[in-house]
Order: sequence, then structure tokens, then C-alpha cells
Amino acid sequence: MDGLHFLEELEAWSTAYELRYMVPADTNRDMAEGTLNIGLFNLPIALRGVGLQFVLTLLNPRLRKAMLFEEPSAIYFQALNFLSVSRRWFIRYLALPRPYFLRQRRFSEHPNAAGYLHARRYSAHPWYIKPKLFARWGPKALLTRLLGGVVPGDEGEKYVPQGYRLTELGPDAFKGKGTKEMDVTKTKLVENSRLGCPFAA
Repeated sequence: MDGLHFLEELEAWSTAYELRYMVPADTNRDMAEGTLNIGLFNLPIALRGVGLQFVLTLLNPRLRKAMLFEEPSAIYFQALNFLSVSRRWFIRYLALPRPYFLRQRRFSEHPNAAGYLHARRYSAHPWYIKPKLFARWGPKALLTRLLGGVVPGDEGEKYVPQGYRLTELGPDAFKGKGTKEMDVTKTKLVENSRLGCPFAA
């Protein structure tokens, strides 16, 4: 089996699965609204309706229908297409290559003395952001405060400002559990010489 054949079969299976199970339901709408509320959290309330319409233009029509959302007006599709083309043109012709020291760093590159990593950027809620002075009172933080959002260090330990360990990510009920089992499984996989790329000859 080659990779292309595998992808074609996977696409056919996915399409058939969606046709059978991706159907309109109130539970889909509830889940979608919860997710969208997080994504639109930092937008001013007056702009959230417009923001929602732009998000809906990005959704597959079948998915949008399953979530019980109406199709946005054509003007939103046209506006999004214009913005996408403009951004592509700007990046291609006007944006200079980014030097290494200005690279995007979304997470700390090395753990601290206690073994914790920190996120360096956030969209809606400041999960795992260290509440440094600039993070709490810089331009983005001031704008976030003005719009009624939360900044790193707000609400105590809710957003885990001390950082995270990869082995501790997930629901609190499972924090610190399964590490030994994971290490055993990892060792078995590494030692198994039969494992490899599924498309390799």
C-alpha cells in the first residue's frame, strides 16, 4: 500500500462516516457554542456577532449544518477571501524573512529548575503563562483588561501560572497518573525493531 492510496481510502471512509453520523443535533450546538465562546472571549461584545459569522464561513457546510448554524451572508465569504488574498500577497512580497532571534516562541524552550515549562502566548485564557510584569501590564495585557478579559496571574492558580510538565497535562483527576505505564510502553516500542514507517518497503 502506498501513501496516496491510503489517504484516498481514508478520505472515502471519512466522507461516508460524516454522511451517516454528522447530523444536526442540539448537543452539537451546545458543544459548538462552548468552543466558540472561548475563541471569541477577548472580542468586545459588540463585535462577537461579526466574529462568529467569520468563524462560520470557515466551517465545512456539513459541519455547520450539524451544529445548527445558518449559512453566513455572502458578504462574509467575500470579505474573508479578500483578507486571505491580501495577507498572502503581503507575506509573499512585503514581509522580510524573520531573523532567528525574532522567531516565534510559543513555549519556553527549556524547563525551569522545578521541571516546569511555560506557554509564552495565549488567545483567550492565560493557561501556563508566567505572570511577569510585562505579561500583566504590557500593551496586550492592558488591552485585554480594557476588553474585560483575564491576564496572567488573575484568578489565583486557576490558569496554572507555575507552568506545566508534559506528564501532568490533562484533567486534574488524572494528574500524575499513568507515567510508569507510559514509560513501560515507550520502552517496548523503542526496543521493537519491527516497528517503523507503515509505508516503507
